[in-house]
Amino acid sequence: MRLNFASGKRAITRGPFGGSEQLLAGFALIKARSMDAAIEWASRLAAALDRDLEIEIGPVCEPWDLGMGPKPAEDVPIRFLILHKGDRACETAPRRALAWPRHSPLSRRKWPRLPSL
Repeated sequence: MRLNFASGKRAITRGPFGGSEQLLAGFALIKARSMDAAIEWASRLAAALDRDLEIEIGPVCEPWDLGMGPKPAEDVPIRFLILHKGDRACETAPRRALAWPRHSPLSRRKWPRLPSL
């Protein structure tokens, strides 16, 4: 499944797709009950990144899919891999320094300094 986000609009294209030579900008491994639920999680990811982008979603092959064990009796969620593809804008965008929010308990902690070599 491929999702294209452009100008705030989402377009969904069903695969299969051939290989591409795009760089991978990020990924997420999620558990969801269906492909529709995984698409909603990918849409949240795209909204958080707040720019035009391309995302691919696919189910992860489980051991029981390969005959390496029995499938669990209970209804287990499906694992999906969400791939955020890189583009020219992603590669040339200025890097922002990451910092903990001021209200985070991690920002108030005194982290030990590593000895210099």
